[in-house]
Amino acid sequence: MLEQLVKIAILSAPTKSIITHTGMKLRSQLNILILAPYGSGKTTLTRQIEQEGLGVRITRYTYASIIGTITKSGEIKEPAVVKGAGKLIMIDEFQNIRAELRDELLTLMEEQLAERELAFTVNHPVCKKGKYYEIIAEGGSLRTRVRASYMITTMDLKFRRTQDLALLSRAFPIALGFNLEDAEALIRGDIVYDFSDVKEHLFLFDNKEMRISEEESMRIF
Repeated sequence: MLEQLVKIAILSAPTKSIITHTGMKLRSQLNILILAPYGSGKTTLTRQIEQEGLGVRITRYTYASIIGTITKSGEIKEPAVVKGAGKLIMIDEFQNIRAELRDELLTLMEEQLAERELAFTVNHPVCKKGKYYEIIAEGGSLRTRVRASYMITTMDLKFRRTQDLALLSRAFPIALGFNLEDAEALIRGDIVYDFSDVKEHLFLFDNKEMRISEEESMRIF
């Protein structure tokens, strides 16, 4: 099941939206939350996805790496999440990230938008665009839009804040109960997920709007 959900998440990353039978547009990206103990192979899985060019692991958690930054001269420095635009952005050990940065990541997952206030005012609006992202500096704020799907891994769901519970509504939760033999096999490389079919069909989902029937709409709601 995990392999199939990861494949769906990767394929959903570059799509534009889901359009219901009534014309309503929904975010099409599938996010995944993996809860598993230490040594169960979470990092091994994310590294394989990154090595195959289907996703990007985020390992540094700062405002600059999530939202980006701009110099007073008007030079925009892209955040790390831009590298995952149109792909699967993988966030390791979510429970160790500072609370305010978790909020920014949750906003990106839900709205595909993050915003921060600057310490100075931009004299002229600056915009930097890519195929699946846009960074706009205007006035005293910097806004970053990134279209991507997310895979969050964590060892602990004992969050102290109500806001963190929103993670359960923004991602499909999976609790993995690896035994020691399975974990060792995954880490050694004896168990390797096959993403060749995803690579073969990824172009079919590029910038597409997915139209669904009334029956499918009812299932979603």
